[in-house]
Amino acid sequence: MKRGSIVFNKGITFLLTLLIITLSCSSSKEETAPEKEKTEETVDKADNDKDDPSKEEPNSGQPPKEDPPKENPGSGTVNNAATLSATASSGSAYPLFTGAFAHENPDCVHSPFGPHVTQAFDSDLNKNVFVFHSHIIDDNDRCTNFDRVRMEIKGSNSKTEHKENEMGYYRWKFRLPADFVGSNTFCHIFQIKAKSGDAGAPLITITPRASVLEVIHDAGESKANSLGKVISVPLAPFKGAWVEAYVKYKSSDNGSFEIVLTRVSDGVTLLSYSKASGIDMWRTGDNQVNRGKWGVYRSKGDGKTVLKDEQVKFADFCVSETSEAECPSSK
Repeated sequence: MKRGSIVFNKGITFLLTLLIITLSCSSSKEETAPEKEKTEETVDKADNDKDDPSKEEPNSGQPPKEDPPKENPGSGTVNNAATLSATASSGSAYPLFTGAFAHENPDCVHSPFGPHVTQAFDSDLNKNVFVFHSHIIDDNDRCTNFDRVRMEIKGSNSKTEHKENEMGYYRWKFRLPADFVGSNTFCHIFQIKAKSGDAGAPLITITPRASVLEVIHDAGESKANSLGKVISVPLAPFKGAWVEAYVKYKSSDNGSFEIVLTRVSDGVTLLSYSKASGIDMWRTGDNQVNRGKWGVYRSKGDGKTVLKDEQVKFADFCVSETSEAECPSSK
């Protein structure tokens, strides 16, 4: 009997052990189930957060946000005005002509020279400026017109292109070489130009000739409305001197136009003209806009005047559609 009791007790012990193990496993499964449910809730929330940028976690699995495009250091916006200035004392200026300004160059025919607008330090202004290079023989007009040469920048977005009845306020500086030779056919260092439709002749030009500097108005196909040469002054005071230009106009059939050219060194006004109304500053055509163009655009000549290569300097471009105050004088 003693041996049988021992066997019986061992059997009971074995059964109790199995029961304890079974109960322990069941309890473990019941405890892990809520953890699994909690994990599923977290995944759902994480998926929802992916659709909500405001809730995005640093390690949420989302692709990193792209940095906003860096604005060109030489161009930018001050209030509502578009601005453009040189940023270096040497090298090409082409990388600066983005967004509000684009360029038209003769590189297609004269690529060995390199960029036709460079940057340089100017001791008179004590700052970096643009140098526009115009070669009377080697250059032409973009391999399209061969009787003229062109190196210009132009307005190229909504801040520098103006729709009907919009205002344009421009300010910039320019310097003609002391030995500059103007063409008796055409030579423009500034234009207000229509972009489409009746876009042949510019509405306004600043035109240096052999001995005078003229401002010319052309109404395009409405020839009867053309005012022609509205003012002419001697060219000599402009040679070798920095000049600040201010232009204000309204793009309208019954438009307005004002221009003031002031010598930077002493503040003397070299040219001033204003017409508050009654000047045709709009052309016909779909998707029409007006815009400014700056640089050197000239005929290769009529054979009577010996023209030469020129380097015309420009600085501190500013264009606003809102007010003169957004393009203040910096003489």
